[in-house]
Amino acid sequence: MATATSLAAPRAVPLSRNFVLRYAAAIGGLLALLSFYMPWVRADLSAIGAVPLSGVELARGDAANRVDVAVFGSSAFSGTTAGAAAAAAAAAPGAGATSAAGASSAAGASLGGLVLPTRQPTATTSASSQSASQIIGGLALPTRQPTAASGALTTSQIVGGALSGTPLPTAQATATALGNTALPGGAPVAPAAAAPEPPRPETLPQFSLYLVPLMGLGIAAFSLIWHQLSDVRDRRYGKAWTLILSVGGALWVGYMLMRVITAPRGNSLIGPGVGGVSAAEPGLWLAFGGFLLSAVCLILAWLSPTPPPPDPYWRARGAPAAPATT
Repeated sequence: MATATSLAAPRAVPLSRNFVLRYAAAIGGLLALLSFYMPWVRADLSAIGAVPLSGVELARGDAANRVDVAVFGSSAFSGTTAGAAAAAAAAAPGAGATSAAGASSAAGASLGGLVLPTRQPTATTSASSQSASQIIGGLALPTRQPTAASGALTTSQIVGGALSGTPLPTAQATATALGNTALPGGAPVAPAAAAPEPPRPETLPQFSLYLVPLMGLGIAAFSLIWHQLSDVRDRRYGKAWTLILSVGGALWVGYMLMRVITAPRGNSLIGPGVGGVSAAEPGLWLAFGGFLLSAVCLILAWLSPTPPPPDPYWRARGAPAAPATT
């Protein structure tokens, strides 16, 4: 007895409102993905001018590299200049003291005007101070004011006063003694508080922008394959991920768009010393529109009736029973 085995056809996906909205959300995710390679902002870069920057260029930090090349030149040119300076310094090993002094003064000027201490005197000592230091054995006590007028006391008066115990006329000290905790009644000296650092200017994100194409790809993938998921838990997680990626992407890109639109002149959103933004390009608008379209469509899709999960055993259930053999 001839038997005919037939397999049941797979169940078709009905063209429902949920199906249409999910496919529209997938199109929005693909638009957000493609917009990442389009111009996002028009930037005013230092030493370059107004140039458009795409999302991938912002993520890679190409603006800072362009400014470095425009201001300092290529690395090969910098290495050649440094080598020429070193060769010129090595070609004159017999320079005199005057050249060394000039070099040290130039180095001091480059260090903010600081001069290193030297053994040579910086000022001519007066005759009266030299005679006074010779009388007391070459030692002089550090004071803020002179203890006697220059030339007012002679050598005999200084020596006689020291032997007889007669107090010598001295000037009244005007310096205020610092408090010390080791002394009775002393107060500790509070160190001067350092000035707070100025806040860093706000800049646009760079490396984290690589999440934009990944989020768009995730929205498109989950929206297209959701009706093929048979497990209830997988379906629930698919709904959650599509909502998180679409709503989160719309809020994030929308915040960036608002910052670019409301940025004042002379801003530094590209980077401190690199440049700022002057306008938003169509790529940024398209990314925001793609995420917003996906978010609205997915919210409406999950509020609509969803198709039932597919039966993984539809082939076995649709096959006829095997005939009995005689």
